[in-house]
Amino acid sequence: MAIRTLSYSPLFDEYKDKADKLANTIMAMQHEDGSFDAFYAYTGIVDNEKWHLAYSSGVAILGMSELYERTKEQSYLETARKAQDFYLVEYVDKIDENYYPGYVPWHTMSLSTLFKITGDEKYIAPIFTINDKLIEMQNTDGRPYMDYLGSFSDPKIKGYQVPHSPTNAVIVEGLAYAYELARDTGDVTRTEKYRKSVLLGAHNLMNLQFVGANMYYMPKSERAEGGIHYGPYDNRIRVDNVQHTIDAFTKILEENVPTT
Repeated sequence: MAIRTLSYSPLFDEYKDKADKLANTIMAMQHEDGSFDAFYAYTGIVDNEKWHLAYSSGVAILGMSELYERTKEQSYLETARKAQDFYLVEYVDKIDENYYPGYVPWHTMSLSTLFKITGDEKYIAPIFTINDKLIEMQNTDGRPYMDYLGSFSDPKIKGYQVPHSPTNAVIVEGLAYAYELARDTGDVTRTEKYRKSVLLGAHNLMNLQFVGANMYYMPKSERAEGGIHYGPYDNRIRVDNVQHTIDAFTKILEENVPTT
């Protein structure tokens, strides 16, 4: 994420050396088969590396791809492509064995970015495969509570038993990327399916915002206004609640996703 931040910074030239050092660290954590270590150094406790890589592998590929776009340093692109090839096998070819919702949005974004950079169509179908699987867990009937409508959860998957806004938001962002690709490749059925999923997810996030009359019980509501609830029954405001929601709506607006 630090690499991504620097790649988009208007002060990139000033901090390019730091971005390069971060990229060198990522490359040092890559194995010959393309896989990554989740941690650069261990403290003696291995905290479920496979779980961490479900999130961090896609983020690393995305960061290296975006840094390549900024610098045109070929080694960054080579690192990203080599890693993506490995995780295509792990997360797409072996989806029945290794499926976990956490990797879907990040690998959707990394696959989309690599497709735009390289034009290699092998990155297209995997985006559809993992997102078709993901939207199976979207609440489309408002049960057991209408507050859950549009959210993503599955009682059988650890970490996803109860819906919460940062997860919902990053999923919606990823689905907006999938929508973009389906639209641009002429896949009419998926374009409509992803459009509906994106809008339903956006509806859920909008209902989680602190705004207007729904802050009636708060003594200093101005401090919370505009923030995003962690969940429908959890009033915590966290950085990831807010930033993932901003990113999701930014992508929706960029793609001008139709509301009807």
